[in-house]
Amino acid sequence: MSVKLGVALPETIVVFDTETDGVDVENCHIVTAFIGVMDTKTGNMLESWSWLLNTGHEIPKGASDVHGISTEKMTVEGADPKQGIFEINQRLDILSRRGLVMVAMNAVFDFTLLDREMLRHWPDVRPLMDANDDGKIVYPTVFDPMVFDRAVDKYRKGTRKLVDLAQVYGVPVETNAHDAEADCRMAGRVAIKLLGHSRIADLTLPEVHERLIYTHRNNSTGLADYWATGKGLPNATPAERKAAIDDVRKTAGQWPMRPRPQSKEV
Repeated sequence: MSVKLGVALPETIVVFDTETDGVDVENCHIVTAFIGVMDTKTGNMLESWSWLLNTGHEIPKGASDVHGISTEKMTVEGADPKQGIFEINQRLDILSRRGLVMVAMNAVFDFTLLDREMLRHWPDVRPLMDANDDGKIVYPTVFDPMVFDRAVDKYRKGTRKLVDLAQVYGVPVETNAHDAEADCRMAGRVAIKLLGHSRIADLTLPEVHERLIYTHRNNSTGLADYWATGKGLPNATPAERKAAIDDVRKTAGQWPMRPRPQSKEV
């Protein structure tokens, strides 16, 4: 007797990643972005689009060390951010209308950041994502390898970075990790492996998406509870620890994008 594994895998998936000048999604900027359409049989890109944007802001050394883009390179080679942000949002919108699932590692970061960039440059354009009457974002369909992995292998030791997941699931590690295109290749190939997991057998991809909203909530509250014991965050002051715990609990279940601020200039 055969056992069914995973969802009915589509022929193609969308992969999306950004590299930025910071980690605060409400205020940082997209420096580079990559979108690809990946063949799920081969793990190869069938279509791809990439951007390098001149944000007009200096890239801190810490961020530049991660993705390799200096302020000078961005200034000389970067495109107009207003046009670039519109193109990124438009491309994802077009692909979502084709019914393709979107794969993003730590999706809430990239999609929230893109939304805030759209709010900054194009406040009157319809957002890519918006909450329904229940306060949940259920369209477009998103799959986040990091959120799913934390649910199916909760007690595995070590970090959950993309390189770690690639090693765990037998995906080749890119030599230029933290490049948006390289990260998309790894994230997409990890996602293909995870979408074959028995835990989501007989579910549709939109149903998996909705499950991940609750999975994100459980993962986040579990992390907050762990920090509340005094573990983790080794260099944080008591005030910083409390702020971090409060933020994680407040945003638990806000996936794959944090709702827009009620009234905030960005």
